Amino acid sequence: MRAGADEAVIAAGLLHDVVEDCNVTLKELEKEFGREVATMVADVTEPGSSYSWEERKQHQIDYVKKMSRGSMMVKAADIIHNRWSLVSALEIEGPSILKNFHSPFSDYLKIDRKRYEELKNKWPTNPLLPELNQGIKQFEQALKLWSTKI
Repeated sequence: MRAGADEAVIAAGLLHDVVEDCNVTLKELEKEFGREVATMVADVTEPGSSYSWEERKQHQIDYVKKMSRGSMMVKAADIIHNRWSLVSALEIEGPSILKNFHSPFSDYLKIDRKRYEELKNKWPTNPLLPELNQGIKQFEQALKLWSTKI
């Protein structure tokens, strides 16, 4: 909202994980919230679990080229939130949170950088890019700090 998102983008942001995490279909989402919101949620939803972690993340990177600006705002906000949460968890819990992740944190950082570059290439004036870049830098600093402690 601070970045100037309209109601549909905000709704899609709030609902962005319902298809992945809940028993909700895109058709149900469209019926309840409209085609625009459902399309943005579809744009940021990862492919199914039959794909490897790397394949799902690469799909996200490649799919940015097809996204609307609203979808790119939702994707950027999601990454920002995920990194803030992860940095906070590292600060509070330390490296014990590593057991909750499928890949080394360095892989997450690499994927974040690639997603940032794709988002920047597609829409260089996305108002969330500076905050996204800052979140990635904070994540990198947290990783450097913890790598010296473990």
